[in-house]
Amino acid sequence: MQGFASGGLGSLAGSGFQSLGGIAKTAVGMVGFSAVAGGIGAELSGGDFWKGAAIGGMVAGLNHTIHNLQKDNYPKIKYKDGIVQNYESAEYGPYAVFTDKKGVKIYFPGVHFHDGMVADGTGLTLSNGSIFMTNEYGLDGLQHEYGHYLVAQQKGHILYNFVDVPKSFFSAIFSSNHYSSSTEIAANRMAIKFFGPNSAIAQTPKWVR
Repeated sequence: MQGFASGGLGSLAGSGFQSLGGIAKTAVGMVGFSAVAGGIGAELSGGDFWKGAAIGGMVAGLNHTIHNLQKDNYPKIKYKDGIVQNYESAEYGPYAVFTDKKGVKIYFPGVHFHDGMVADGTGLTLSNGSIFMTNEYGLDGLQHEYGHYLVAQQKGHILYNFVDVPKSFFSAIFSSNHYSSSTEIAANRMAIKFFGPNSAIAQTPKWVR
């Protein structure tokens, strides 16, 4: 809960701080203020100020990066077994298309994938549809992270950001059985329901359900 309080409060405070104008509208001002707010959030929830500041600043930085991407200039992202291209539709908003080596296309409505910005072999899904993954993932991993996005849409931004994200975050760091944790199983089930029983994630035993 401390991690979510830090990240959530930091991100929300940073967004509000930007409305003041001046340095508040710069990346430095927004990330810096979000870090302070994240630290306060951690203190209020019984945690460590500096760890909270780090989480608050990180979440704000990721959001700032996404908001400043050029909507019509998305690079293709190469993953283990295919390529992802992000798109922006005036009618439907953001979506991504995965194309495998045979040319088969899989659609991911509502999200954009981003290479890097997280540790190797990890993924992070924000409730706004931004999915960060390193390129050693395959289609099954992309579908798993999309499952987290579907969970966020079902639960709502607040519940997902303040409960599911920190719970998954600490499980990934401290648990030896992260793939069997409740947040990961919920994401797997949502993904399989969306993509179907013959999908890559449904056919990969790694993703417990």
